[in-house]
Amino acid sequence: GYNYFNGTSWINPSSSTDRIENVRTGWPAITTVGDAEIVVSHNGSNALVIGIRPQKGTGDWTFTTKQGPVASDGTHNSTCLLWPSIVASGNTLHMIACTESDSGYLYNGINTCLVYYRGTFNTSNNTITWEEPRVVGNVDPNEYPRFSGDSYAIDAKGDNVAIVACPSSTMDVFLWKSTDGGTNFTKTVVIESAI
Repeated sequence: GYNYFNGTSWINPSSSTDRIENVRTGWPAITTVGDAEIVVSHNGSNALVIGIRPQKGTGDWTFTTKQGPVASDGTHNSTCLLWPSIVASGNTLHMIACTESDSGYLYNGINTCLVYYRGTFNTSNNTITWEEPRVVGNVDPNEYPRFSGDSYAIDAKGDNVAIVACPSSTMDVFLWKSTDGGTNFTKTVVIESAI
């Protein structure tokens, strides 16, 4: 569901539980770029569903899908992306999500691998150009064999982008920080696991 507060009142309170996508989705995240707004959620099967509309609070949504990198169990492949989070700084979008969560599906040797995407929002045609995904923290399976949904957060302000991840209670909590708009990141362990 979706609703919009224009600074004075809520628009469409009667339709705030209506689905805005044309397919069933989950785990939505929303951000704004100038006057436009972007909603990202997962369809749970093969991709993220990305909705864009040029004017916050009004107008039609345009939906596309964003498939993830191929995670494989050795026999089957999946392009599923799950539990997304997205923020914007200027016209640059920063998004994180996990790859396929079914046991044995590995990307970069990691089950449910947390990946980062940087995108550029084009205000003239309301489209996003995404770069190739990067593994958050440049982690390897010896450090973090598995992530889980909602065990991370992302924020951006100006050229600073910060991602904090806590894959599980038995792994280190780390910060992956960029000071150049997501081009380069430095990983810092914030809390070391006692295990």
